[in-house]
Amino acid sequence: MYLAAACHLWSGYYLADQEYIYAGVVMILMSIVTAAFLFVENNRVRPDHKPQYEVEQEEYVVRRHEFERRIKAKDIVVGDIILNLHHGQLIPADCRILACDHHTCVNNILFGYGAAELRVSEDDGGYLGAEPNPMDAENMIWRGSDITNKGIIQEAMVLKVGKQTQVGRTLKLMHALEEKADHQSFTRKEIGAAAMAFSVTAIIIMIISMIYMSLLPAPLPSTDMVIVAASVLLSCIPMGLLLSTMLTLRTSYSRMLVKGVNVKDIGSIEVMGGVSAIVTQPQGPLSNGHEIVAALVYLNDDGELHMTFPPSPYDKYTHTEEYAAAECQARGQQHLQKSALLACHEARYVTKEEDVNHTRWPAETHPHKKHLVPLHPYELKRDEVTGKRHRSFRWATRGEESDCAAIRFYHEHKAGFQIVHDETSTVGSDGVEHTHSMKVEADPVDVRDYYPKIFWSPYEPKRGFEIFIRCSGPGKDPTTNNSPRVVYIKGNPESVIARCTKFRDPAGPSGVHGLRPMSDADRKVLDDTIKRYSSEGLKVIAFAESEPLPLSNYSHNYKYMVNPAPTDKYTTGNFPLGEDSEAPNVHPRSVGGLIFNGLICTHDEVHDLEEAMSLCRQGDVRVIMTTPENAEHGLGLARKVGIVTEENTDLDLMEHNEIIRNLVGTDPAIGEHNYAEENRRLESLPQEQQDHVAHAMSDYLTMPVEEIIAKGYNKLIDPDYSTAAIVTADRVYNERTKQYADLEDMDSEWWERMFRNKPEVVIARCRPIHRQLVCLNLQRLDYTVALTGMGPEDAIALQDADIGITTPEASTMVQSAADVILTGGHFAGIVELIKEGRLVYENLKKTTAFLTVSNVPQMMGIFAHVWLQLPLPINATLVLLVDLVTNMIPSIAMAGEPPEKPLMLQPPRKLKTEPIITFKMIFFSYFQIGVIQAFAGMYAYFVVMADYGFSPAHLYEGGPKGNWGNAPLYCKFDGGKYVNTRGEIDTERNPTTQRPTHLYPLWDGSDGGSVMECVHPIRNYAGGGHFSLTASPINIGLASSYYHHGGAKTTGRSMITVETLDALEYNGFYEYIPFKARMSAFWKDDWLSYDITQSRESLSSNQIPYRNEEEEEHHRDKRIQGQDVLRYYQKPSLGLWSICLDDPLMEPAHKLEPEATSPYEEDGLKGFATWMFTASGNNGKEKDPDATSGKRKSLWGWYVGDGGRHPATPYEQLPKMAYNASAVGSTGCRRETIHDLSAETGSLYTHALFCNGDGYRVEKQFYKKGKPGVDPEKSWLRERLSWKAWGDGHKFHDDLFATEKPGMNESVLREKCAVLDNHHHQLAYCKTECHYECPRVPPEGRFNVTGFQEDTIKNPRQKKSDNPGAGWEVYGEGRTCQCANIASRMVQTEALYNARTAFLVAIVFCQIATVISFKTRWLSVVEHGLGNPLLNVGLFASLMAMALATYSPMLNDLLSTRPIRFFHWMPGLPWACVIIVYDEARKFFMRNTSRRTTNENGEQERVIGWLESNTHY
Repeated sequence: MYLAAACHLWSGYYLADQEYIYAGVVMILMSIVTAAFLFVENNRVRPDHKPQYEVEQEEYVVRRHEFERRIKAKDIVVGDIILNLHHGQLIPADCRILACDHHTCVNNILFGYGAAELRVSEDDGGYLGAEPNPMDAENMIWRGSDITNKGIIQEAMVLKVGKQTQVGRTLKLMHALEEKADHQSFTRKEIGAAAMAFSVTAIIIMIISMIYMSLLPAPLPSTDMVIVAASVLLSCIPMGLLLSTMLTLRTSYSRMLVKGVNVKDIGSIEVMGGVSAIVTQPQGPLSNGHEIVAALVYLNDDGELHMTFPPSPYDKYTHTEEYAAAECQARGQQHLQKSALLACHEARYVTKEEDVNHTRWPAETHPHKKHLVPLHPYELKRDEVTGKRHRSFRWATRGEESDCAAIRFYHEHKAGFQIVHDETSTVGSDGVEHTHSMKVEADPVDVRDYYPKIFWSPYEPKRGFEIFIRCSGPGKDPTTNNSPRVVYIKGNPESVIARCTKFRDPAGPSGVHGLRPMSDADRKVLDDTIKRYSSEGLKVIAFAESEPLPLSNYSHNYKYMVNPAPTDKYTTGNFPLGEDSEAPNVHPRSVGGLIFNGLICTHDEVHDLEEAMSLCRQGDVRVIMTTPENAEHGLGLARKVGIVTEENTDLDLMEHNEIIRNLVGTDPAIGEHNYAEENRRLESLPQEQQDHVAHAMSDYLTMPVEEIIAKGYNKLIDPDYSTAAIVTADRVYNERTKQYADLEDMDSEWWERMFRNKPEVVIARCRPIHRQLVCLNLQRLDYTVALTGMGPEDAIALQDADIGITTPEASTMVQSAADVILTGGHFAGIVELIKEGRLVYENLKKTTAFLTVSNVPQMMGIFAHVWLQLPLPINATLVLLVDLVTNMIPSIAMAGEPPEKPLMLQPPRKLKTEPIITFKMIFFSYFQIGVIQAFAGMYAYFVVMADYGFSPAHLYEGGPKGNWGNAPLYCKFDGGKYVNTRGEIDTERNPTTQRPTHLYPLWDGSDGGSVMECVHPIRNYAGGGHFSLTASPINIGLASSYYHHGGAKTTGRSMITVETLDALEYNGFYEYIPFKARMSAFWKDDWLSYDITQSRESLSSNQIPYRNEEEEEHHRDKRIQGQDVLRYYQKPSLGLWSICLDDPLMEPAHKLEPEATSPYEEDGLKGFATWMFTASGNNGKEKDPDATSGKRKSLWGWYVGDGGRHPATPYEQLPKMAYNASAVGSTGCRRETIHDLSAETGSLYTHALFCNGDGYRVEKQFYKKGKPGVDPEKSWLRERLSWKAWGDGHKFHDDLFATEKPGMNESVLREKCAVLDNHHHQLAYCKTECHYECPRVPPEGRFNVTGFQEDTIKNPRQKKSDNPGAGWEVYGEGRTCQCANIASRMVQTEALYNARTAFLVAIVFCQIATVISFKTRWLSVVEHGLGNPLLNVGLFASLMAMALATYSPMLNDLLSTRPIRFFHWMPGLPWACVIIVYDEARKFFMRNTSRRTTNENGEQERVIGWLESNTHY
C-alpha cells in the first residue's frame, strides 16, 4: 500500500499531475485510517493495571542498614524491612512476614475479591518451604494485596520488587496473553496473509511488467516506469479488503454487545464460528450464580437422619415458611446452622458504598448520611411455574457463594442462637457495681465475631475441605476468650464423612452433647442421600467439628499447623482432623474421628438451556462440563441443562453392574472390568438365581421382566457401550495399567478414545490442571475449543483455549485473560456468538470474493495500458472510487446478509483447513466472474472510444508513452472527406493525399472512408534544462521567454519538432480530428482556435492554467511559473520547435540513446533519418555546384567539410526561402540520404529553435508596466534578445559570433523564424478574438500580441502617428490574438475521459450483479430473496455514488470523469446479466450434481459433485 502510494506521489510530483497526488494521498489516508482502526480495536478493552502502578508512588517506612526511613515504593529494594503495614495500605512488594498479629487477613490480589487468607509469621507456624507451591505459604504476602481486617504486619522482609513480583509477572503474563490473543486471531492471520499474498503478487506482476516494458523495441524511460509500477500495484491490491473485514467484524461486535456478549478482540467473533467444543462449568454461564439452601440433612430429635426442605426454587416453593420455622427449632438443625456459620469465611452483606444496585440501602438516601435505615431484607415474588408468591431475600452479599447462601438462610430461618449482644455496668443504690447483659438473636456476621477465629486453612482440592478453628464460647477477643477451641471443617461429603466417626445425637442421654458412633449403615444412608441430591443437581456440602480442645493442651499461643515443615517428622496437622492412626508419620493429635453435623444442599437455579443445547448438538458442537463436585452432581446438573441426554451413561451402567454384583457376588479371580467373563459366570448360575436378578432389576428399573431380559439388563453391561462418559478426575481406570489413576496420568491414547467414542462428557472432581488437559487434548484432536472460566486458577486454561469466555463476576485476572465476556451471564450467549461467528465466516467469504472480483477489470485495464499500449482505461482515482466507495458500501452491508440455511445445521469450520480465502475462491473470482467483468469494462471502453471516432486500432501506442491527449494524432485516411464544424464538405482536398486546411479541419468517414493507421508525432528534440518544481517562469505567448541563460529550457521534457510534422505529412499522415467528436456534448469550437492569452477556462487540459479577471489584467501576457510550467511542457508547446533552424547540420546527440520507434512511427518518419540539405537558388530544383566537390552547403551559406564549417555566401546574398512540401521541409531541409552523416530514426537532438510566429519583431516592448530597474530606452525584450545573452553557451552561436562578417545581426534571427511564420501548424493570429475561420493576421501585423499598443509608446502624450519610426508597424486596430489548434489532443482527452466513465459504469453494474449473485453460495438467489434491507440500501448508494461521479461537475474535475450519454450506460448491462445467469446456472448444476445416496450400511451419505468440489468456494 505504501509502495503504491509512494509511486503515485512521485508520479504526481514528476508529472505535476494532481490525479496521481490525490490517489497517493487517499491511499496513505486509508492506510492510516485502517491502522488507527486496528489500534483502537487492539486497545479497546485492554485491562487497566493503573492501580497496580500507582502503588509505586506511595510512601512506606522501611528499615535499611539499621536505619528507619520513609521512602516511595518504587525505591524499595530487596532486603528492606517494611514496618507497620496496616489496613488501607497496599503491599508494595512480595514479602516474607517476620512479625504480625495472629488474626491478620490479607486479600490476595491474585485470587480475586473475597479470597482473603490468614497470614502468620514464621515464628507462628508459617514456613516458606512448607508448601510445594510458595503461593500457599502462610508467611508470604504479595504485592498489590491489602489487609482486610484491623490486623497489623509489624515487619516484613522484601523478597521481590517491581516486575519480578508475582503481580509483576502476572501483568507481564496478561500482556503476553493479549499479544498471543492477537496472534491467535485466525481472521487477522488469514486476512493479513491474504494481504501479504496480494502484495507479493502485485510486486511480482509489477516487476514482470517493468521487465517487459524495458525489453520492448521502444522502452520507457525510468520516470514512466514508476508510473507503470504505481498503476500495476494499485490495480492488483484489493484496497478495501482489510478495512471492510474489520468493519464487518465491528458490526458483528455491536450486534453481539446488544445480546449481552462483549467480544474483546473482534477477530474472535469469526473464530467462534469454528468452535467445535465448549468446555464449561456450573459456575458462570450455566447458572444464575445465586445459591439457595434447598435441603438440610441432620439427625432429628428422634436420633434419625432427617431432611428439611426450606422454600426454594428446588422444591417449587411447595414447603411453607411455617414449616421451615418449625424445622428450625430442631436441635440438629441448629447445630448444623451454627457449624455452617462458623465454617463460613468472609461472606457478608454489602456495605453502603458497595450497594450500587440498592438491594440493601435505599437509592434516595445519600450513602454518606448518618443513621441510614436499610431496606427490608425480603421482597415478595411470584414463581413463574407454580404461580405461588414467596419471600425472596434481596440483600446482596460478598464472598464465596455457598457461604453467602448459609448466611442468607440463617437470616431467613434463624436457629435461635442466644449470644451476649451488649453489656453495661451500673452502680446501684447500695453502692455496688452491677453488670447487666442482654441476650438477643445474633446476626449471621455477629455469630462469627462472637466465636472468634483462631486459625483458618483454605480449601484445597486434594484435601477436599476447608478448616476453621474457633473459640467455643462468645467473646470477640481471642486472647481473652478462655473457652475451649473447636475445629470446624466443611467440604466434599466423601472427604468429610471419611474423617467422621460420631454423630451428634440430640436424642442422646446428654441432650445436645450426646454423641453416638457412626455405623456402616449410617454411612450407607448418607452415601445414598448424597447420591440422591447430587443426581438432582444440588451441591452437597458436609459439615463436621471436633470435640472441644482444652486450653491445657491448646493454649492461646499454640501454633496450629496443617502442613508441617519438610524437616518435621510428621506429615499431618497438629490438631484433630480425623486422620487414620494406622497411617505413617501421623501426628498423634490429628487422629481421632470428628463429629458429623450434617449436610447442606444448595440449589443454584440453572438457565433454561434446552434450546441452546439442542442447537449445539445440531451444529456438531460438543459441550463438556467440568465440575469440582462429585460425579452424581455433575451428571444431575448436566442432565438438567441438557448437556447429557443419554439415558444410560457409563455411571448409570456402573451402578447397574454394582447392583447385580451385590445380588450374585463377585469372583476374585475375575477382574473388575472383565464384563464378558463375569456375564459367563452369571449365566452359569442356577436359573432361580438368574430369575432373582431379573426380578430385582425389574423392580429397580420399573420395567417388565420380559423387557429386562430382552434388553439384557439382567446382565452386566460394559460402561464403554455408553456414549456418555462421567469421569471422576481423581479416580480414572487405566486400561493399560489395570489400575485407577488421576486424570493427569492418562496418556493421549486414552484421551483420544474417550473423545472419539463419547460425544457427551462430564468430568467431576475437576481441578484447574484437569481443565487445561481437557483443552489441550481436544485441540490435539483438531477441535476448536471455547473454555469458560471464573476463578483465577482458570487463567492458564483460558490462555490455552482458542477462545476464553468468562462473566463480569469473574476475577480481574480472568477477565483480562478471556477473549469474551458474557455480560448477560448466560450460556445462550455463547451459542449466539457461535451463530454470529458462522454467519460472519459465511459472509466474509462472500465479501472477500466480491472485493477481489473488481481487481480483475482494473488489472485488465492496466495491462491493456502497459502491455497493449492502449490509453489508460481506468485511472488511479477511479480505482480508489471503486475500491473504497462503490465496493465498500455493499461489502459492509453484506455483513447483515441472512444465512442460506440454519447456521446451527452446518458443521463447524475447521480453522486450519478451511480458510476464508481459498484457491477455489480466487479461481472463481478472478478467472470466472472477474474475466466477465473485465470484458464488460473493456467492451464499454472500446464502444465509447469508437463512438467518438477512435477505433481500437487507433488506440495502439497511445499508452505508457503519455502521448494520448498530450499530442495531436496523425492518421492515414482511405477516403472520407474534410468538413468544418457545420458539416460542410471541403470539395477541393482529398484526405488520402492532402492535409486538411484550417477552414475544414475535421475528417468524416460517413461515406465509407476509413482510418488506415495512426501515430503520434515523435518527440525528437531532447529539450533543455532539468526537472524542478521551481522551473523558470515563461510567457507562453512570447517566444523569447522560452530561452534563458544557456539556451531553451523545457524542464528536461522532449518536444515535437516541425521536422517531425513535415515528415509525417510527407508520408501521408495528417492531423486527425474526428467529426464524430464534433457531434458529442463535450465538443467546443474554441479548440480549433484557442486563445492562449485571454483564456477564461482551462479548456486545454491544464496546459494553460485558469486565471480570474484580476489575475488576467495583472498578467495579461500569460506568464506562468512553478508546476504550471511542468504541466505546460508535458504537451506540445504552443508554437513550433525546429532543429534545422538552430543547427543546420542537424547532428544527433550521440550521447543520447535514440528513442525507440514503433512500426507506425517508422512508417510516418520515413526519410527523417537524414535531415541534411543543400542550398538551392531555384527552390531546390538546381543542385549546388559545391556538392560535387564533396562539400555540403547549408541553407545559411556554410560549407561542411574540410575540417569544419566555413562561411560561403553572405547572408544578404542568399535567395529568399521557399519550400516544396513534397521535396524540402518547411525549414528548407531537403530529404536526401548522405550515408556518412546518417542518423537513426528516433535520434534525439539537443539544439532547437522555438518560433511561434511573433517574428521577434517588437523592438520596444515592456515586460510589465513600471518594472523597477528597466531602462525606458531599452525594453526587456531587446535586452533578452541581445546576441551575447541569448547565445551564451550555445555552440552554434559561438561560432556565429566568432565571425565578424557584416550582416550577422538580429535580423538574421528574425529571418530564421520568419520561415515558419505562416506554417499551417504555427499559431494563428486573429484580430479581436480567436476563431478558426477568422482572417489571419500576416506576420508584419503581429506587433501587438502580448500587450496593448499604448504600452510601447515612449511618451504617453505623444500620438501614435507622431512615432512612426519606433521600429514597429501598426496593422489595423484592436488587439491581436494568438490562437492555437488544440482540438486533436482535446478530443483524445475528452473521449478517453468518457470511455473511462463508461468503464466505471460497466464495472459498477457488474459489481451490483456480482453482489446479487454472491448473496448465496449454494441456493438460488430467487429462492434466497433480496431481503437484506441494508444491502439493498448499499446497492442504491453505489448507484448514487456512480451517478454523482458521472454528473457532478466538482467530481468530474476531481475524478476525471465526464457526464456520458445515456446509451453509454448500456454496454455493461448485458455483461451484468451474463454474470447473474452464469452464477445461477453454476449453482443449479452444482446442487443437482451433488446428491445423497445410501451406502451398504443403509446410512445416508452425501456425494459431492465435480462442480461443488471445484467451484464451491
